[in-house]
Amino acid sequence: MPKDCYEDKKIIKDLGLSYEKIHICPKDYVLYWNENANLKACPNCNLSRWESNESKG
Repeated sequence: MPKDCYEDKKIIKDLGLSYEKIHICPKDYVLYWNENANLKACPNCNLSRWESNESKG
């Protein structure tokens, strides 16, 4: 078993495999994948897909 995420990625790359990052609703309602790939907000809870810089600080 790999000891960390870096080792995971290295093994996957060495095997010639790839991976794809998939965004998810902050409340886990929907994956932004396939037919939902272009959504800007969750259709269930209306939260933005993107993290806001305004809330930090």
